[in-house]
Order: sequence, then C-alpha cells, then structure tokens
Amino acid sequence: MRKLRDWLIGTLGTTVMLLAVASVALLAMGAALTWANKHSLVSAAYVSAAVAAAPVVTKLGRSTSKSTLSQLQQRHKARKLLLVSPGQQYKPLRVAAVNPAHLRIHPAGVTTGASALTPVPYVKRDLHDTLAELIAAGSFVLLQGGSAVGKSRLAFEAARSAVPQWKMVVPEPPTTTPGALASLADLAPTRTLVWLDDLQRYLTPDGLTERVLDRLVSPQRGVSVLATLNSGAKAALGRSDAVSIDRTLRAEALRIVERAEYTGVFYIDAQLTATELDRANAAEDGDKRIADATAHNADDGFGPRLAGGPAALARWRDSRNGGNRIGAAIIDAAVNLRLAGYTAPIPAPMLLTLSREHLSARHRLFNDQVFRDALTWSCDSERDTRPCLEQVEPDRFEVFDYLTDHAQRYPESAVPIPPALWQTAIAEATIRQCFTIGAAAYNRKLLDVAEQAFNKAASANDAQALAGLAFVVSLDSARREEAEQLFRRAIDAGNKHAIILLAALVGSDPARLGESEPVFRRAIDIGDNEALYGLALLLARTLDPAHRDEAEQLYRRAIDTGDTRALYGLALLLTMDPARREEAEQLYRRAIDTGNKDALSGLAVLLGPERLEEIEPLFRRAIDTGDTRALYGLAVALSKVPARRDEAESLFRRAIDTGDTRALYGLAVALSKDPARRDEAEQLYRRAIDSGNTHALYRLAALLVSEPRTRGQAREFYLRAREAGIVDDPAGLAAIFSE
Repeated sequence: MRKLRDWLIGTLGTTVMLLAVASVALLAMGAALTWANKHSLVSAAYVSAAVAAAPVVTKLGRSTSKSTLSQLQQRHKARKLLLVSPGQQYKPLRVAAVNPAHLRIHPAGVTTGASALTPVPYVKRDLHDTLAELIAAGSFVLLQGGSAVGKSRLAFEAARSAVPQWKMVVPEPPTTTPGALASLADLAPTRTLVWLDDLQRYLTPDGLTERVLDRLVSPQRGVSVLATLNSGAKAALGRSDAVSIDRTLRAEALRIVERAEYTGVFYIDAQLTATELDRANAAEDGDKRIADATAHNADDGFGPRLAGGPAALARWRDSRNGGNRIGAAIIDAAVNLRLAGYTAPIPAPMLLTLSREHLSARHRLFNDQVFRDALTWSCDSERDTRPCLEQVEPDRFEVFDYLTDHAQRYPESAVPIPPALWQTAIAEATIRQCFTIGAAAYNRKLLDVAEQAFNKAASANDAQALAGLAFVVSLDSARREEAEQLFRRAIDAGNKHAIILLAALVGSDPARLGESEPVFRRAIDIGDNEALYGLALLLARTLDPAHRDEAEQLYRRAIDTGDTRALYGLALLLTMDPARREEAEQLYRRAIDTGNKDALSGLAVLLGPERLEEIEPLFRRAIDTGDTRALYGLAVALSKVPARRDEAESLFRRAIDTGDTRALYGLAVALSKDPARRDEAEQLYRRAIDSGNTHALYRLAALLVSEPRTRGQAREFYLRAREAGIVDDPAGLAAIFSE
C-alpha cells in the first residue's frame, strides 16, 4: 500500500502544475478580445511587396474580369444587407431574396451560359423536410460535416422552403465585431433566421454564449438560429488534451453544441444515400455538374466533387510537383497562414512576400508579372469549380477551406511553416488576430513566437492576451514573478478565468499553498467551475484527512458541471482509502471512457500486479498514448513474473531513457535477484540515491551487507535510510548492526 501511496503522492504533486497547462483553454478558442482597429507594424519587405503587387487587382485575368468584379460588387452589396453589427440599423433581405452566393456557399462549376451566381440545381437531401420543420418552429438547428459536403446548401434550401418571408441576418463574427449577436438579441427580432455558418467562429464569450442563445431562439417570436459546424472543429472541442483549448470556453461551446441534440442536430455525409442519388439523377436534366458528381459519389463524395474540393487538392499537389511551383508556393503560403491562426482575407502583397519563403533560393527570383500570372493560376480551376484561392475583395483572397482541412487532417502533407510567415502574420494582424496566432504558435510549441503575438495584443491591455502572455511566461521558472503580475493585470482587465490560472501558478509552489486556496475560492464564488477542480486538487494534495471530505465534494460538484478530469481526480483520492477501492475503480473506468489517458495507468496501479492479464493492456494503451510513466508501471508488474524479466528489464531501460528515475530503483531491485549482476544493481542503486530515492538507501545497504568488505558502507547507507524515515527492515539490518 505504501508504494501505491507514494505513486499517488507523486501523481498529485505534478497534477497541480498540469492544471495550468490544462487551463490554457483560453489559448486556442480565441476567447473574448477587445475590439481594436488595425494598427499594424508592417515590415519594409512587406511594404516593398505591396508596391510590387499593386497592379495585381487589375491584371488577374478571368478572376478579376469586368464580369467577375461586377459579381463581387453584387455579392458585397447583398451581403452588406445581411450583416448585423452592434448598434446598426438594418433592413435585412427576406430569405426568398437571398442568393446562395451571397452567403459564400461553395459554388459548383459554371455551365455554358450560366453566371457564377447561378447555383447548381439543388438535390434534395433526406434530412430536408425534418430540418425545415424545425426551422419553422423556432429552434436552434445545427448541421455537422466535413468541408464542402453540402451543409450550407442544405441549410439554405431548407430555410428557403420553410420560412421564405422571414428576415435573414448574418451576425458579424466576434473576430470582426464582438458583441454582434448580443446586440441582435437586444433587438428581440421577430420572424427572423439567424445564419451562423462555421459556428466555431462564434463560440467565444463575446459571440454565441448560452445566455445569448436563450435570448435569440424563440418559437413565440419566430426566431431560429441555423448553424453549420465543420467536423474538424467539432472534434477539437471534444479533445481531452486540453493544452490547445480553453477548458472553460470549450465546456460552454460543447454545451451549446449538445443543446442542438435536443432540438435538431444533423450529420451530413459527403456521399449521397441511394434515395438522394435517385433525386440527383432526376434533377440532372443535362446538367453535367450533377452527372459528374453522382458518378464520383462513392469516392470523392457528391458535395466535395460538386464544389471542386478534390480537383483543387489535385491542382495543388500537381503544382508542387513542377506544374506551377510559384502557384504552389502561393497556395502553401495561404494554407499556412490559416494554420498559423491568421483568419482574415489575405492581401496580395502578403502572398507575394510569403510565397518566396516557400520556395528554394533559386526559385525566389521572379518578377511581378510572373507573380501575377501565378496568382491568376491559383484563382483558376480546370473544371470551373471552386479554385484553390478566391478573390473576395479587390485586393484580398481566401483559400479553399477544403485544402486547409486536408492539411490539418494530414499534417505530413503540409509544407512546414517558415519563421518569416509567423513574423509577417503578427505584423499585419489585428489585436484579435494576434491572439489566435499566439494560440497556434503555442500549440506548435513555438513559445517565443507565441509570446511575441500575445505581447502585441497585451500591449493594448487586452484581457485574454494578457492571460495568454502570462501563461507562456509562467513556463519559464525564472519568470514566475513576471507571470504573476501579468495574471493580475489580466484579472484587472476583466478576465475572470485568469483568477484560476493565477491560483494554479501560486499553488504550484508548495510554500504558497495557503495563498492559492483563497484565490480558488474567489473564482468559485464568481461562478468559475474550473476552480472546483483546482481547489479539489489543492486540498487533495495536502493529504490532510480534514481536507479530504471537502475535496471529494468539490470533485463531485465539478463532475456535475461536466468536468471529466474530476473523475480521475476523485478516483485518485478514493484510492487512498482501501475501503473505497471498488468505487475508485469505477471512477477510473468512467474517466477512461471520456478519453482520460492518465486514468489508464491509474486503474492499472489500483488493480495491482496480481491482475496482470487486466493491467498489461491498460499499461500498453497508456504507453501508446505517450504516457512514459506507464513504462515503469508495466516493468514493475512484469518483473514479478520470472519468465518475463528480460521484457521487464527492457521496459525499465526505456523508462530510464525518458528520465524516469524511479526506473533506476526498479531495475536495481530486479537485477539484485541475480548474483551475477550484483555489481550492476549496486551502480543503479547509487544512481537512484543520487536522484533522491531514499528507499534505495536501505536496498543498497541490504545488498552490501552480505560482503564483509562492504559491510562498513552498508552500515552508512542503513543509517542514512533511518534518518530519511525508512523504518521497515525486512533484511534485519538493525539486528546485524547492533551486534
């Protein structure tokens, strides 16, 4: 039981530090930022690029022909009527008057004589009627699926058939105008469809919160919120590795998504069903776009094929292989800007500068005309479907999200992000964009870049950026005081979540545990459920029986709020009580079911080596997830099986290579059973002692006492073990040395 207790103490001791890592929830969600206009510091290279790229707008061939410019103007004019900003007086369009192109729904290829604004004939999906009924009833309706599968088109067509006379509004996302949704809710609209394409853009404290959603959706007033969500974004919300997403914000975002399950959530596949294929064939009527998409339904998927996703991906790949190296570099730059957290339409001068960073030195020397031709090529497509890049403003471009999704799903296919791209992105970014860039850099372990991005936003006293900067600074033990002051500034600027981050920072110092407790309690008092888990960890860490009951209650309150980490924390706590091991086991299993990696090793340790058939798969699963501590746990278990001691030794050595000093002691114990390896065991015990392992003092004494020449050393190590509090004496050394 003592070994289990030591293991638990070690685990609990590191968990408070991990709390800060887990709490950087704020880093990747882009939490609430104060709106600021662009005041960018632009490098000289970028200014030069702007001069060189200035003629691009008028010389992009078909992508900016008179007809296309006219279409862009039509889209902007119509979209402006749909957009809603705080305090704005608006007269939105009726749903029946909206063209899918105004909503930037992925266009299909253009047939002979058709306008780019003429949509492909709609193929009714099986979910259409159910979706239409929910929209008409005044509901929150969510469509999920991959890029270009047809989520937005289905949503639009269902809305047009259900509520053609309702008003349609498209709130500005928080990254552009914070508070637009709250302002719309203040107006208490009637007979209105609120369109939230790419819902993940709105899931921030100054975007769509549960309170705002409650105020918007109204069957009585006839208001529905119709949203789409990319599958990749949904998966990110549900990740258990909380280093990339603010747990507090993520928890609310997940609750919003889960609410749709009670009203209407639809999962859209890339492939059509058999009945949908029948409708597609009936709707074809000579339209080659539909005929081609149905022919490729089984492989590319109907929606992606119709929008040109696979074609754009193939064009990008071919260009990398020599088809158009400069065009490929332009696309690479655009995709990498998105991966780096730069979310705004990309200016042509930026593409000119950064395309060179994606080329070898001998390919960087091209003139302005070559760049203009390559940019024109990037905005073109062989099948007249969605190109790799699309001009959305006179001098700005968007990359096809199908390509970005592909790069995220298959990182090995993406070109590494060059250092210059980060610097250029930060220089051009708004305050809000700097925050998302800092988050992206942090998730890629580029701490210097993350600090630079956060610092730019923090200089405007932005509350979330101050917290992000504080967190990055806190990772350097020499800058903890600086981090503490930054957290306090973030709190003063209105970031309530920074309170728990400050508590975690203070609580990670054993000498300041008393200071962190009131900080956690303050956070709980203002409704921060994160603090329930944090304070429970703190109280459990003290191992004071008087605190255990409160820690247990806090864990249970945290579990009730949906904080799955508390399942693991409570399991650890109950493991300390032999009478509650069965309860602890069930909690570990629940935690494993939620994706908690630490619970795999925790459950294996609880079950013990006598249940090897059960614990070995648990330890191996943990090892596969990257939990290096499980190497030691499995090695200890296997070392008790004579036939598997060689395998145990290999695991011990792997654990030692990861820096797990416990494995020095474990391997020494295993080798000491073999007289032929006594000297090797002795050296391992000495290394374990040097690493601070007090149990190794007694073990080494017991090993040395058997040899007369080393009995004096044995006595020395035995006395040191007694001074360190080791009282068990299975080898009877006390009797030997008292003779």
